[in-house]
Amino acid sequence: MTKRLSPLGRPGREGAVRSRWPIPVAGLAVLGAVLAGVMTPRGELNAADLGSRDADGDGLSDAQEQVMQTSVFKADTDGDGFVDTEEAARNTSAYSALETPLPASMDIGMVARGEGGSIHSVVVIYVEGGNLHDKELGFGFVIDNNVIEVPTWYLLSTATITLAPASDPADALVLIDIPFSAQLVHSFGSLSIYATLSSQGQGAVSAAAAMQVVSVDGVVHWVMPAQNGIPGMGNRGGLTGQGSVYAPIPADGGSGGLPSEWIPGEICYQTTQVVGMQGGIVIQEVITAECISGWDSYCKPNCAASVGSTYTTFDPGSLVGG
Repeated sequence: MTKRLSPLGRPGREGAVRSRWPIPVAGLAVLGAVLAGVMTPRGELNAADLGSRDADGDGLSDAQEQVMQTSVFKADTDGDGFVDTEEAARNTSAYSALETPLPASMDIGMVARGEGGSIHSVVVIYVEGGNLHDKELGFGFVIDNNVIEVPTWYLLSTATITLAPASDPADALVLIDIPFSAQLVHSFGSLSIYATLSSQGQGAVSAAAAMQVVSVDGVVHWVMPAQNGIPGMGNRGGLTGQGSVYAPIPADGGSGGLPSEWIPGEICYQTTQVVGMQGGIVIQEVITAECISGWDSYCKPNCAASVGSTYTTFDPGSLVGG
C-alpha cells in the first residue's frame, strides 16, 4: 500500500499518489528571490550560519561542502576546469581531475545535508546553452518500493532556488534546495529521493537522479556514492569509485545528537553487489564495510557488522525515456 505524503513530511492517509507534477523552471532568478526572501526567510546571517555561506561562490553552501568533503575555498576542488556544483549536476567526481563530464544537453544530480532542523535534498541541474524556459522538473520519494510524486505547490512553498556559475558562462546551473522532516526518514528507516528533468512537450524524461537517506541509531545518513578520489581511500585504489560512504547529516547541521561512542575523523565505507532487481528497485548486499579515516565526520564503531545485510535502492535510469 502506498503512503500519501503530507506537506509536512509525515505519513498521511493511505492512497496511491502516482501522477506526474512537472515544474517549469523558467524565471528561476526571480522565483528564487521570492522563495528565499519571503516564503522561507532565514533571518540575519551570522558567522555560524554555514548553511547560508558559500565562501568559494560555486553555489554549494559551506555546510554542504563540509558533508561532501569538497573545498569551501576552491570552486573547483580537483582543478579539472569544472566547478564542484557542475560535477554534482553531471554526476562526475569533484575529487579527481581524471574524471570530467561527458557532453550532454542537460543533466541532473542530487546532494544532501542537515540544517535548521530539517534534512535538505538539493537538486542540481545543468542545461547546456542556458535555455531554461522549456525545462520541467519532477521530484518525489520511493518509500517501501512505492513511487510517491510530490505536488508542484508543495515544492514551490518550501524550496529555495539559486543560479550558480557554470564552467562555460553560456551554460546554466540551478540548485533547488528542498527541506523535509527528518522524522520521515526515521519513520521508514530508509527512503530514496529522485528528481527528473525533461523538455516541455516531449513527454519523455531526459535525465534523472536519485539518492538514498537512512536512519542509523536515530541519525539521518546520506548514502553518498564513493566517487573517484574521495578522502581516506589510501591504497584501496582498485575500489575507488565503487561502493558508498554513510555521511551523517543530523537535522541541526552539526554533530549534535550523535552517539558519543562514534569515531570522529572517520566515516563508514561499504561496497555492495546487486542480488536482485525489479523495475527500478535494486536489492544490494553489503560485501565489505569498514571505517575509513580522512573525513571531517563520524563513523559508527560497528560499521563492519553490516556485511551480509541487504537493502534496497532506486535506479533513476528506470525513469529516463518514460
